[in-house]
Parts: sequence; C-alpha cells; structure tokens
Amino acid sequence: MSKINKYLKLSKKFAKKYIKEYLILMTKPIAIGLIGYMFVQMALKNPFFIFFVFIITFPCIFWAFWRGYVITYALNYAAYDFYHDESDYTLLEFIEQNKEKEKNLALYLSFCAIVSIVLFLPTILSSTSILGALFTNPAGIMTMLNKFISTFIIFLINSIILIPFINFMTQAFFYKKDYETFSDAFINCYKYLNKDGIIIAFSITIISSIPGLINPVLQGILMLLLNIYFYSINTFWFYDRINEKK
Repeated sequence: MSKINKYLKLSKKFAKKYIKEYLILMTKPIAIGLIGYMFVQMALKNPFFIFFVFIITFPCIFWAFWRGYVITYALNYAAYDFYHDESDYTLLEFIEQNKEKEKNLALYLSFCAIVSIVLFLPTILSSTSILGALFTNPAGIMTMLNKFISTFIIFLINSIILIPFINFMTQAFFYKKDYETFSDAFINCYKYLNKDGIIIAFSITIISSIPGLINPVLQGILMLLLNIYFYSINTFWFYDRINEKK
C-alpha cells in the first residue's frame, strides 16, 4: 500500500498543476456535444428535427467524444513527464506532441471496443436467452429468475475479467513499444498486474460506477473531475511495473 499512497499524493499534486487547464480544454468538446444532444431532444418533440440529428447531432457527438478522448489521453504524457522532472509543459503542448499518433490511437480504440464486445459475448448471449424465455414462456417465473441469476453471475465474471483491461488499456497503449502490437498492449494489461494494480483497477472501477447508479449526469461531471487523478495514478503505476519487470 506504500506505493499506492505515493501515487495518491503525487496525483493530488498533478491535479493541482493540470486540473484548471484540463477543464478549460474540455469546455469546447462538452459544448459541442450538448449542441448535438439538443437536436435529439428537439426531434423527440417534433419529427421535423430528425433530419438535423443526422447532419448535426452525429458529427457533433462524434467530434466531441474524440476530442475529449484526445485531451484526456494527453494526461498520460503529462503524468509521465510529471513523474520524472515536473517540467513546465502545458497539457496543450502534450496534445500537440500526440498529433502524429492520433490515427493509431483511433485504431487502437476500435480494437479495444471489438475486444470488449467479444469478451462480453457470454453476457450478451445469456441476456438474449432471457428475452427468448420471455417470449416462449412468459408465465415461467422460476425459469426467468434462474436465467436472470445465471446472466448476472456471467456478467460479474465478465466484468471482473475485463476490469484490468478497461482500466489500464490507455496506459498499455501509451507505453507500447514500436514493435508491439495492439494484442501485446492487451496482454500487458494483465502481464504487469500485481496486488497494487488489482487494488487500483477495482477501486477506480467502483468509484467510477457508483455515481452512475444514482444519476448518469452526476457520473459524467464526477468523471470529468476524477479523470485527472485516475489517469495519473494509472500512468505512475504502469511505469513502475514496466521498470520492475526489466
């Protein structure tokens, strides 16, 4: 736990240095995303606006998501630099450093989405069986209950397996060697795991999930504030693990 305490203390200093700039940079993507969302609400009230959903909402939301992700990904650069010598580079300068790698980052993000879907197939298929049982035997309460319990257990197992990957996938890409593939980055999320890594991954997942059970908007706001802590802690830990494995 001594290293985790060290990461927590450093993440507070890191947040103090970069939180203001991070929030300012995220203002534009959030505003663009809200503009896109506004047309969805208008379309729900008046079908006339459905046309605008396709020409405005989709591009706005896609751009907002990608720009927000690029800004957040730059926290890895900032945290890595901070962990070494606390230079005076701004977050915007780190974003500029990553410009040449953005295409590769987009491909990796697509890879991560595919891997997550494939690994979550047991839960998806089990959920489908519940719908099948609902239509074929709507009166079978015990059958439905058993299928729901089994699906929930499968979901928990899937989630536990995926947590290290979902939590560390960004850092795995950031520290990926040129000769390593996306598959290697996926494996590294598990290869470097130790007790501290498991504690960090599961703690971040739980903290991130609880607000969503209350209110999705609250979760979005809190994640915006917590990202700078989570990304720095993950980056610090991943760097130490790579060097310990050498």
